Amino acid sequence: MGAASLGERCRELGIDEERTVMMQHMAISHHYEPEYGSPKKPLFPEAEMLHYLDMTDAKMFDMEDAIRNVEPGGFSDKVFTLDNRKIYRRTF
Repeated sequence: MGAASLGERCRELGIDEERTVMMQHMAISHHYEPEYGSPKKPLFPEAEMLHYLDMTDAKMFDMEDAIRNVEPGGFSDKVFTLDNRKIYRRTF
């Protein structure tokens, strides 16, 4: 539904068909794997980069969330989404 809505909005804005299809592809492929909701893996460099940016953003959020209530110099509990790693909170 999101890709269809994106296509409609692109047409309203007069965005050409190639760019529209590329943006739709980026929207449906950024999760990369079928088990995470992507019917396709990225097929061009910008789509691949969007995938990695999304992954980096998610990991940074999980790391920051894990150490939010940890004393400086301490470790968080294991974080499932980060391969069950404990995250260290720096002292500086």
